[in-house]
Amino acid sequence: MFEFGLGEDIRRHAAPIVGVDVSVIVSQFSAAEIELILRMKRWDFWREKKNGSTECRNSVISEYKRGYRACKTTQFCGFEDPAICGFEKLPGSDDLEWIRWHEATPSAYTGPSNDHTCDNSRGYYIYVEATKRAEGDVAKVISPRYYGYGEQCIEFYYHMYGYHVGILKVYTVVPRQDAVPMWRAFGNQGDVWSKARIPVPKKEANKGYQVVFEVTIGFGNEADIAVDDFRVFDGSCYDVIAPSNDATNTTTSRTTTVP
Repeated sequence: MFEFGLGEDIRRHAAPIVGVDVSVIVSQFSAAEIELILRMKRWDFWREKKNGSTECRNSVISEYKRGYRACKTTQFCGFEDPAICGFEKLPGSDDLEWIRWHEATPSAYTGPSNDHTCDNSRGYYIYVEATKRAEGDVAKVISPRYYGYGEQCIEFYYHMYGYHVGILKVYTVVPRQDAVPMWRAFGNQGDVWSKARIPVPKKEANKGYQVVFEVTIGFGNEADIAVDDFRVFDGSCYDVIAPSNDATNTTTSRTTTVP
């Protein structure tokens, strides 16, 4: 059934680890997906599938299929891709980095315990570590360029937990124009992943735009800020019915939509 000895690879490597019969694995995944997962050595995808959590598995496979290359047509990023879907550090970041991370952040009493996509320690997200940073330090990361024929909607999940949490801002950048501030949140939002939606006007989408996430560090170490599950949809933020992770992650408790 499989090329490259995939069936044997499943028997030898994957099935014993996840405790699933080979026939079950074969019935749930295509040969191409099995080859990708074996190549990545990410056996946990079978466990996610077995437990009914398909969003983690689907997002990771879709990102790896792009071959770690930035793609202008990317519509979703769960940051499982080591190249973080083409997001890059933006100049003017005070030598402060957005970090791709999984499980809890190193600092106590701040940051998420798990990512949002998979809701476990194996899934990834990006965040800014506040420990030993000066108040007012800034970290910026910018997305690839997105295009649309009409209005679009930006959606993402953010985590702002800690007594000293600073500011998270979101901008859009259009060629030959100044960055446009679109959204902001300030201070401790609780130990939850919260969802935000930001409308992108038709004119801006026609020209092409990039999205900037900017963190300004607060006044202490308990100030980590994280982002996960970034999406771009066609249509209004009020009309679009977006795929949701909420069925597999009960920690998400609020949605913010910019008018």
